[in-house]
Amino acid sequence: MSGSPENGSRPPSTAVRSKPLEEWESEGGRVLPPEEEPRPLASKQAALHARDGIGARTPEPERSAGTAVKDIQTRLREHSARNATTLLEAVRRRGADSSTSTPRARDGSQADYPTTHILRSCELEPSAEARLNDVFAQRYRLKEVLGSGGMGVVYLARDLELELDVALKLLRRDVTNIPSAVAPFRKEVRLARLVTHRNVSRTFDIAFHGADLFITMEPVAGRTLNAWTSDAPLTPEEVAELGLQLCSGLAAAHRAGVVHRDLKPQNVMVEREESGSIRRVVIMDFGVAQTLDLELDEVTSPGQVVGTPSYMSPEQSAGLRVDPRADLFSFGVILFELLTGRLPWERPDPTSGSSARLKLNAPDLGEARRLVPDEIAALTMACLALAPEQRPASAELVRTILTPWADSFERRGRPSIAFS
Repeated sequence: MSGSPENGSRPPSTAVRSKPLEEWESEGGRVLPPEEEPRPLASKQAALHARDGIGARTPEPERSAGTAVKDIQTRLREHSARNATTLLEAVRRRGADSSTSTPRARDGSQADYPTTHILRSCELEPSAEARLNDVFAQRYRLKEVLGSGGMGVVYLARDLELELDVALKLLRRDVTNIPSAVAPFRKEVRLARLVTHRNVSRTFDIAFHGADLFITMEPVAGRTLNAWTSDAPLTPEEVAELGLQLCSGLAAAHRAGVVHRDLKPQNVMVEREESGSIRRVVIMDFGVAQTLDLELDEVTSPGQVVGTPSYMSPEQSAGLRVDPRADLFSFGVILFELLTGRLPWERPDPTSGSSARLKLNAPDLGEARRLVPDEIAALTMACLALAPEQRPASAELVRTILTPWADSFERRGRPSIAFS
C-alpha cells in the first residue's frame, strides 16, 4: 500500500523506524532533530519502545529532565550493551520528555539539553577498580583507590609530567552535569588554594577528562582521625598535639578568610612517625567551606544547612551565616569526643542531637576531667558554648591555651585515656 510505513516511502521522521539509523542514512534519509519532530502517537511510541528492547509501554505523562535521566540510567544498567547502544540512539533522535524543571545554561538557553546532558549522564560508570592504570588528561595515571564517598572516588595517581604522586578526586559521572553539584567541587578548589599551611591539604588543579571532572591534591600518607580512634583511644599527649596542629591549620584558614564548616574526624588526616608518634595533622575537604567575603561566596544560599549534624554549631544548624567561631565549636566537639569517647550531645540519631545542641548546654567531661588540667576542661566547654560570642575569639587563642599542656608531657609520662 502506497505511503505505508512498511514500504518505507514515508520519511524516517514520520515512519515507524524499523530500520537501523545507519541504514536510513545510507539510503539518503534525514533524521529530524527532536525540536522539529512531531510528538509520536501512542502506537508509534509503543513500537519504538518495542524496537529499542525495553518492552511495549503506554504513553507516559511528561516528566522532568532529572526523572528522565534516572529512568534511562536504570534501563541502561538492566539491559545488554547492544540494547543500551540502541537506547542511546533513540535518545539522540527523540530527546526526552523534559518540559519541566529543565536546567539552563548561564545565558538562559537550553540548546544542548536534553540530548547532550542525558547522553553524558547516562554513560555507564566504570567501577573504581576498572579505572586503575587509566591516564587522565594525558598526565595522571591512576595507581590505587584511596577511598570513596557520595560524590566520587579518590585515587593515588602518578603525575607523569613531574614524576610525583598526587591524590586525584574524581567526581561521579552522573553528578558532573548537575551545576548545583559541581559548584561546591569548584569552590573547594578555589577556597583550598587560598590557604597555604602544612596542616591544610594543598589543592593543585581542576580539569576535565572527557566527561569526567577531577581535582588533584597533595597526597597525605596517613589515616583519618576517625580510623585512628576506632582502633584505640588517643593518649592525652596525642590529644594535645593533635589539638595544637588542628588549631594551627584552622588559624591559617581563618586568616585567609575561609571557614571550613565541616570539621570532623573523617576530614582530619593524621600522619605518624615510625615510632607511632603524631608527625602531622592535616585538615581535608573544603567542599562546603565558606569565604568571609560575601561577594565571593555564591554557592551557599541564605538558610541552606550544610555540614555534618553531629559536629555542627547551633548557628550553622539553624542555617545562619557563620564565622570562624563555628569551626571552633566543631573543634570543641572533637576535643570532647577524644577525651571522653562519646559525643557531647549523644542521641540515637544525629538530627535529634542537632536539636539538643540548639537549646541544651554541653554535658560535663565527667571522669575525663581528672586526665586534663582545669584550663583544658574549661577550654573544651568554652568551645562548646551555644552562643558564638561566648566561645574563644580565635583559633590562635585556643592554640595558646593548649601549648602549656602539650609542653608538659616532656616532663612526665604518657597516661592513656580509658573509656568505660
